[in-house]
Amino acid sequence: MEDVFTYDLTNPVPTLGGAIYWGLDQWGPVDQRPILDRTDVLYHRSDPLPNPISIIGDINLDLTIASDSVDTAFVAKLCVEEASGAVTCLTVGSLRCLYRQSWSQPRPLTPGESSPLTLRLGHMADTFPAGSRISLLITSSDFPRIAPHSNTMAAPWTYDEIITAVTPYATDRVPLPAYIYQ
Repeated sequence: MEDVFTYDLTNPVPTLGGAIYWGLDQWGPVDQRPILDRTDVLYHRSDPLPNPISIIGDINLDLTIASDSVDTAFVAKLCVEEASGAVTCLTVGSLRCLYRQSWSQPRPLTPGESSPLTLRLGHMADTFPAGSRISLLITSSDFPRIAPHSNTMAAPWTYDEIITAVTPYATDRVPLPAYIYQ
């Protein structure tokens, strides 16, 4: 499966809830529906679950990405879409692409070339009820929780040059935890 979206630093996706530690009004479980219609947010969901599914473990998402920029970032949210339609984020992970192979030796992307990327979404334990959907939200920003980036090799909060990044990606695997109980 392949999708494409454009990340524009001047119009980042706003943070809606989650693990926030500094004075933002919305923290914890907040409905994500207000951002789902944005063109820089991709939303995938399962069919309604016929039975409850419990997930316990470390969640990783493997992507194959490409960009027309030398650097960009990815943010992924594993969510539950409740039968009511509410979309609640259960865990989130992000990674600036220049650190995809090493934190100590950043490497730029080669524009237009595919590259593997693993996002660590952290540990979770939850039961998806029957009738709900497992959903995945992918974007390149989550502001102000994550500082916007310029899609260049510049240091964080440095905006001498700003580039809008066009970023196709393909999921290699669905994010699977260590244990799934049905």
